[in-house]
Amino acid sequence: MGSTSFATFTSSFSGLSLTSTQLNGLQILVNASSTKAEVATVYVKVTYNAPGATWKANEDTTLSNQSTSTNVRLRIETANTGGVNGTRNLKLQYAIKVTSCSAIADASWSDVPTSAGAAPFAMTTSTYFANGDPTTTQLTATGTFQAGDMVEASSNSSGAFTFTAGNYTENEYALTITTNAASGTTYCFRLNDTSLGALDTYTTYPELSMIVAGPTLDQLMRHGKWFNGGQEQPFTF
Repeated sequence: MGSTSFATFTSSFSGLSLTSTQLNGLQILVNASSTKAEVATVYVKVTYNAPGATWKANEDTTLSNQSTSTNVRLRIETANTGGVNGTRNLKLQYAIKVTSCSAIADASWSDVPTSAGAAPFAMTTSTYFANGDPTTTQLTATGTFQAGDMVEASSNSSGAFTFTAGNYTENEYALTITTNAASGTTYCFRLNDTSLGALDTYTTYPELSMIVAGPTLDQLMRHGKWFNGGQEQPFTF
């Protein structure tokens, strides 16, 4: 029996279609019989690079004019300045800002729920990471970085970890702004230890402010007049 040799064909292309030239090249040439045997199955490896997330606001600045039904990823840096190692489990909390975030009483802070309900925020999932993925250093800090957690639903806390003295860490939380978030309201966020409660010191609080919604029909129509910019306007025909 004579020997049989095969011609190989390799092609690189972009997109999800093959040209006729590329398809014609996907043939096995059997030299011994001078016949062509078509390839019954073509295996295509598709590599897709998903675009990365971008920052919605500069570090330590209020995220302003946000709308409901919007997803946000909040990254918070925490440092262990106490001089001893300790176990921590950092849960995300929110509260309404009245005068300042630091003036909010402990009893007024609420956990961001793991699923949507009556709260203005809820944890959500992300296509960019899985719950528990380690963080890398992204924020301005001093000291030795210790990887934290990327957190998504159905969790709202980092999970227990040993926080080494002198280290700092970054945890990131994926949350959604629900339709219960109030127009024109500013919300504060903080991390709370699930066992020990509030942290010793909060140098900076993340803040998010909601966009001011437009006037309702009831607000526009009063006394047979309509209002524009606070000024009563007549009807004209």
